[in-house]
Amino acid sequence: MTKNLKLLQLILERTEQGELLWEETEREGVFQAVSTSYSMRVKRNSLSGLPTIVHRIMTDAIEMLGEYVLEVYNSEGIMTNEIKSGNRPGTIDAEIITGNSESALQNFNEVDLIRYHLISIYNLAKKQQDERETDIDILISELERN
Repeated sequence: MTKNLKLLQLILERTEQGELLWEETEREGVFQAVSTSYSMRVKRNSLSGLPTIVHRIMTDAIEMLGEYVLEVYNSEGIMTNEIKSGNRPGTIDAEIITGNSESALQNFNEVDLIRYHLISIYNLAKKQQDERETDIDILISELERN
């Protein structure tokens, strides 16, 4: 296992356990988590140049085709590492869509595993942000009623 894959595995585990919290940055769709001496950003670079009608019909599939990127910054704000998934769909993409990824992970190569981890981290970061926004909406509704 390479260091990049090990790093992604640990980030995913800590995120799943709620120990690593992600927030959306000033850029839509870019999420950041901060540790004591490093910060990380995860994002998805969409495919560009596809007709609008294709985007409407195949939104989920197109999202899976994008490139996922994790950037690691030191305490001085200098990027020290960047891990990219590439934008080619791997075998793992079909497994993620169908929900079979957990049992099939041992059958994939490192490129697919890096892609799986990046997609999973991105989706969890987005979910954390969506849950926070829902909480804020509930609080606003409660305050408006009172």
